[in-house]
Amino acid sequence: MLKEARYKCWGFGYGSQFPEYNVVVYAIIDGCCYFSGIERERRTSTINAAESIIKAISEQEGVAIERLRWFDLQTHLGYRKGHGEYELDEVLIGFNPDGPEEASATEIEVEGESAVIFSEAVEDFTVTWQRTDCPPEVLVLFKDHVGP
Repeated sequence: MLKEARYKCWGFGYGSQFPEYNVVVYAIIDGCCYFSGIERERRTSTINAAESIIKAISEQEGVAIERLRWFDLQTHLGYRKGHGEYELDEVLIGFNPDGPEEASATEIEVEGESAVIFSEAVEDFTVTWQRTDCPPEVLVLFKDHVGP
């Protein structure tokens, strides 16, 4: 069964018509938390708001961030993907013993195309991500969000 969590968006309060918070659905399976955005009109993509989402789910569940592995399931409900298209990224967490660091962006080349990997700081951890295969049981659980 999927649960919902509200996460804080970027850029709220700068005259934006976007909301301050958005909603993700998530499930925790065998020590892994899978989350997915469900709102098309949002200020920040789930992968770029991963820190805020992880913090929201962690607080809601009463579990320390480092106790789970985190995964962002990107579907047509928030990304330019067709029904049945998706991408699963594992969110890799690095803890900062000295507190938050500045955000950074690194440009890389992936299959001949330019891509940017972001690393954002929220409180005392940073995140990066890497694409991974999606377990079949996760696709079944999120079938209404992924599509046929």
